[in-house]
Amino acid sequence: MPVAAVRLTRSRNAAGDLVVRLGIQLLDQHLEFLAGRGRPNTVLAVAHDLKVLFAMVGKSPRQVRPVDPVRVKRRSV
Repeated sequence: MPVAAVRLTRSRNAAGDLVVRLGIQLLDQHLEFLAGRGRPNTVLAVAHDLKVLFAMVGKSPRQVRPVDPVRVKRRSV
């Protein structure tokens, strides 16, 4: 899956609740879980951070390994 597939979308469901998606099932499930326990701005912040992470790592979510975010952090300092 190409990195370009990570795209943040926001919408409202029938109840008027914020729905945030990144277009990747694993990430969308995580955001749905978080939405049930966190505030809308928290969900948006996490979605944005995930989108930036995958853009900087340059890999699809299934290819990312725990060391990758550490490498990104080291490059940015």
